[in-house]
Amino acid sequence: MSGEEAIHTDGGTVSPSDHATVCGFWSWATSDLIDNTTRGSLAEFYVALALDPNDPFRFKTKPWSSWDIETENGTKIEVKTSALRQSWHSGSHAPSTPQWDIAPISVYDWETNTYSKSKFRPADLFVFSLHAHKDPGTLDAIDLSQWMFYVLPTHVLDTERPTGKSIRLNPLKKLGAEETDFAGLKAAILSAVNQI
Repeated sequence: MSGEEAIHTDGGTVSPSDHATVCGFWSWATSDLIDNTTRGSLAEFYVALALDPNDPFRFKTKPWSSWDIETENGTKIEVKTSALRQSWHSGSHAPSTPQWDIAPISVYDWETNTYSKSKFRPADLFVFSLHAHKDPGTLDAIDLSQWMFYVLPTHVLDTERPTGKSIRLNPLKKLGAEETDFAGLKAAILSAVNQI
């Protein structure tokens, strides 16, 4: 969808309002980009945008997929997100400690409509994204200079943290995750693909 589609009933528009569109709904529902849920989708979009700024939509997976992005060659990428500041923080809150979920999961199979009996990490690599800005007064989720990314092949987690449920920043760095800004994200992902 482009966002320009009008919300309608029986073939007629709801009102002449500019807000009675899909774009109006998107603005109403997802304008708080600092919110934990929305920020996760935003980070997935940033990873897809880094891979192809002309067509990030080609990497989008189905809802309920067991990974977030899949490249044309079949590389499955899981995007995890954390932030130093949360939407519920006041100016007096200290920054949060970055932490990401890495727990093995039951994987959904679209063909059989079932979940796997065993839990594992189905993606080939993880991109741990961090909205790393500390100042609540200048917090801006669409300023890519406020973000950092850490790329790690899944086999490293499977070897070093086989049953791990979460990981913080320093342990992630010790595992050898490649740290990069947005400009270097595509190269870091391609480097990790070569390590799979």
